[in-house]
Amino acid sequence: MIMKKELYEALCSDFTAIFQCDLIKDTLEIIKYDTGTHTDAAIQKLDSKTLSKYTEMINYFHALYIQDSSIDFWNELQPNHLMHLLKHQSIVKYRFKTKPNPKGNQYHSFRAIKLNEDEDSFEVVIGIKIMDDLMQQHHQNEIRLQELVEEKNLQKEKLEAAYKKTSEIESTLLALCNDYNVVYLCDLENDSLRVIKDTYSLINANLEHSYSSVLSTFQSIESLKKDNENYLDCLKRENLMETIQNQDELSLQFCFKEIYMETRIVKVPSDHGVKVILGSRNINDIVKKREEQNKQLQDALIVERTFNNIIRAIGSIYMGIATINLVDKTYMILSNKNLDKDIFKPHSTGSIEQLKDIFVNVNAAHKYKDDVLEFINFTTLPDRMKDKQMISMELEGISGRWYTCSFIVEKKDKNGNITDVLMTISDIDEIKHKELEVKEKLKEAAEKANQANVAKTNFLRRMSHDIRTPLNGIVGMINLAQRYGNDKEKLYECKEKVLTSLDYLLSLINDILDMSKVESNALVLEPKPFDLIETLNSIIAIIETSANEHNIQFIGGKSLSYIPHRYFIGSQEYLNRLLMNIASNAIKYNKENGSITLYCKEISSNENMALMQFVCSDTGLGMSEEFQKHAFEPFTCEGKATITGYSGTGLGLSIVKDIVDIMDGSIEMDSKENVGTTFVVTIPLQMDSNPKIKVQTNEKELNLSGKKALLVEDNEINLEIATIMLQDLDLIVTPAQNGKEALDIFEQSDTHTFDYIFMDVMMPVMDGLEATKRIRSLDREDAKTTPIIALSANAFEDDIKECLDAGMNAHVAKPIDVHALKEELSLLS
Repeated sequence: MIMKKELYEALCSDFTAIFQCDLIKDTLEIIKYDTGTHTDAAIQKLDSKTLSKYTEMINYFHALYIQDSSIDFWNELQPNHLMHLLKHQSIVKYRFKTKPNPKGNQYHSFRAIKLNEDEDSFEVVIGIKIMDDLMQQHHQNEIRLQELVEEKNLQKEKLEAAYKKTSEIESTLLALCNDYNVVYLCDLENDSLRVIKDTYSLINANLEHSYSSVLSTFQSIESLKKDNENYLDCLKRENLMETIQNQDELSLQFCFKEIYMETRIVKVPSDHGVKVILGSRNINDIVKKREEQNKQLQDALIVERTFNNIIRAIGSIYMGIATINLVDKTYMILSNKNLDKDIFKPHSTGSIEQLKDIFVNVNAAHKYKDDVLEFINFTTLPDRMKDKQMISMELEGISGRWYTCSFIVEKKDKNGNITDVLMTISDIDEIKHKELEVKEKLKEAAEKANQANVAKTNFLRRMSHDIRTPLNGIVGMINLAQRYGNDKEKLYECKEKVLTSLDYLLSLINDILDMSKVESNALVLEPKPFDLIETLNSIIAIIETSANEHNIQFIGGKSLSYIPHRYFIGSQEYLNRLLMNIASNAIKYNKENGSITLYCKEISSNENMALMQFVCSDTGLGMSEEFQKHAFEPFTCEGKATITGYSGTGLGLSIVKDIVDIMDGSIEMDSKENVGTTFVVTIPLQMDSNPKIKVQTNEKELNLSGKKALLVEDNEINLEIATIMLQDLDLIVTPAQNGKEALDIFEQSDTHTFDYIFMDVMMPVMDGLEATKRIRSLDREDAKTTPIIALSANAFEDDIKECLDAGMNAHVAKPIDVHALKEELSLLS
């Protein structure tokens, strides 16, 4: 790896000389030479004019102040041998000694570091530092160690001499054991121990002791026992006797209360038993010094390893690094890592204009060349970076990969002008593609949102027209009814047209409510048992009647259908809604004297499920190919004239598609302009294994004569209409205009006064939900049992559930359908 000169000095501050060499080219550049550490006049005058080649440096050093002081100096450091070593290791270390000089014999450390991993390149940085202090300390340690060894040998000799004279043992031990804090004379065979010296007064020196008892005393000391089990185990009498038979001396170490101790055991020649001298001394200073030396060595290794890691890391961060001198207008490539076309060749140098030309023409994609030329303009670069430490730009390479090119301020002159910069190339391809992908998705989302807004705007325009059209008809028919008040036939005609307009308005509202449910994820299909044949018969009856009214032939129904299973569990309401939507469109967008075909077939079935196919085909206007692409999108409408006069909301097919998806079904469409359209809906339905055959309720059998009802409604018109409807059912009606009034009436009435309570939900003073809860909480028998039926314009599934949770028994949506009301009353009667 290649580092610039300043970085060499920062990393190698403890080297007195630093050279950059090319072993192949035999070149040398002096990076640093500390003349203050050398007294030789020739050395002090050393400069780049004196030496320009690596071999000259080796010869110069060898001849000048090495010569015979390091015999292998030339063999180890000659270029071929050094290159051989660097092929197998990135760092070569060598120590040598110079000839005597006024400062004494000097020891040196030589270190050669290969600058990159290219096998064919041998550019190296060489550092030389003086190691006199370290070597001197090492030499002193060796001398001290030799002195210790000699002292120990001397003590051993004195002990052996003393052992020969039994009468002189005690005096001899005292003389030899000045360095020991504790000295015991032990007879292991006879299990006895005598205290010769005991600085710590561990045991009574005036008494004789058994070896085993003394050892047991030591073993009972927890602070000694901890972490010293091996030491105590070796001192066991039987173990020590076995050990001492095979060796004359034994040295053990242990730690006691953070003090390092050494126990030395020496065999005493004896014809009677196995005798040893056991001495212990404090070696804390020795251990601490040894640990300090080890730590220094470890720290030095860590520092060296860190420097090496930094060098490697810098080269791996960027794909390419170049240092650029803006004054000399030159560049030098520091590293290269798989850039397109290998435009950065390691170690190459040249003019910055060459660099600019190669970079722009070889690497940058054509559409970015002008931007890259402006960014890499070295003339304007100092001004652009005047107040910045770094500037960057993203560019796409010829290969399609994305990079970031950056300039980083490296050096300024004394006036603050930028003289050198680093140019770096980073690979950002993965990040850039993700960014572009997100931008594209945001663009698509914005386009879709814009399309949706346009569609909604058009939808609101159509809705304004479609709502005003039937309203205009209703107002007109009411005016005509007033003019022809005595003409019963005209009045009947006006009433029928008003009902037709109202049905259309109701269908518009239902479509909008269903779309609102879909958009808020509130469209929930409640599975209930139903009879498919009954459902289809109801749809066919309505569609066939509507077709006849518009001179359209109806084909299908029972004659084309195949329904071996008729009882299912599912959402009859929304199955009815989707089929009515499709069939209504088949009439609405048909031609006079055209036809509509509607039928159902069971495709397959098993024990639990049946796959049903519903087909609706017409010979109407058809759809254009362009509109078919958006037919199932909300708010879309092709705008063709219809046979009914009403164009619709543009929500019908969108709702159909959503219902089919929620039912896990599929819908296919085949349409051709001026030919017609065919829809095929396929839906899996769960079969009802235990169907309850519905018995038709005869509305005439519902007898409510004399029953009393409490009607709660805040709107006067709605109150009047509901009162008339209930009175037509022979109910006696008591009105209330809000929930509070209804609560008071019920609370003040006699028990079982009211047979039914019809409750609006949204009212002032007290709403219907709160009123229901208050009535149910009253302490009277009928408060819990009187049926409460919600009459509400809020018809979402959540609204119905909220009513039932409040304590109501049923829910009838406004506008009130008298047949639906009768059905609920039949179920509650």
